[in-house]
Amino acid sequence: MRIDFHCHLTPKTYLDAIEKTPDKWKASIEVRDGQRFIRPANYPFPVGFGPLTPGFWEPQARIEHMRRVGVDMEALSAPTYLFYYWADPGLALEVAQMTNEAIAAAARAHPDRFAGMATLPLQDMRRAVPELQRAVKELGHRAVEIGTRIAGRELDDASLFPLYECAQDLDIPVFVHPNNAEGGERTRRFYFGNVLGFPFDTTLAVASVIFGGVLDRFPRLRLCFAHGGGFLPYQIGRLDHAAGVRPECQVLPRRPTAYMRAMYYDTLTHSQESLRWLVGLVGNDHVVLGSDFPYDMGEFEPVRFVEGAGLSPEAVANVLGANAARLLRLPASKSIPAAVPGR
Repeated sequence: MRIDFHCHLTPKTYLDAIEKTPDKWKASIEVRDGQRFIRPANYPFPVGFGPLTPGFWEPQARIEHMRRVGVDMEALSAPTYLFYYWADPGLALEVAQMTNEAIAAAARAHPDRFAGMATLPLQDMRRAVPELQRAVKELGHRAVEIGTRIAGRELDDASLFPLYECAQDLDIPVFVHPNNAEGGERTRRFYFGNVLGFPFDTTLAVASVIFGGVLDRFPRLRLCFAHGGGFLPYQIGRLDHAAGVRPECQVLPRRPTAYMRAMYYDTLTHSQESLRWLVGLVGNDHVVLGSDFPYDMGEFEPVRFVEGAGLSPEAVANVLGANAARLLRLPASKSIPAAVPGR
């Protein structure tokens, strides 16, 4: 099976809610040239998201798209404007529950097509951990998605340790998606907040996990980062060098590269040469297919992109589906081949 590990679903219930009571949800629907866009509040980009098409929320429309691009299953996650880390925790929980239930409904209706990832109100761990347990044990989610920065806190912040402990205990992967447009005023032009800011945000998150000792404290934690790990795969040698010469960075029992190879990354690099480098660096058993559907900064032909990257047949099989199947612990009845480890 070919499994898209990075794609997003916006609940129709959320779209209806923000259209009716935008003040409550701090978001709205705007119409431009006859097309509808989501206008989220407290989001790093001064643009709306859309135009809204049925693929944003409708499972059958997504299945038709999957058939066109050769994807068999999607691991559905929330778009980042639904994280609501900036909001009152009660409102954030309400949005998370709405989203988790919509994703679970799609997976129940089409169990061979969709698997669910939970989203959580991570600014309040007293709400987040119970919601994760509910999402996995009651709703059937197989992963959890989090942002690269949580209400001003980096991913090695001790306040997030209960989340990591819970994810380890539930044996589910944690998918990390950028939610900050790093760069400030310098990224206001040319959509650089997304084009450059998002990958840099991911870069900082991976480095924070490494130097913050997260994997030493939680050795069974399975982290997967969007956008091919940002810029870090192509500068990991600089981190290794710093760990050898800078006292601020001499805090690890292993080289940063070793930690990087213990985590997972998606294929959304927009460059087959970059994908080959990533696979060579971390191993073909640590890369998963990712499209970012239905957004315009995604990969429109994700399967064809991987198949044309010049990888070995074993690597292609792992990247297209076997690795994601293992991460999501999909049942054997889905006839997914075991991954072939290798670098």
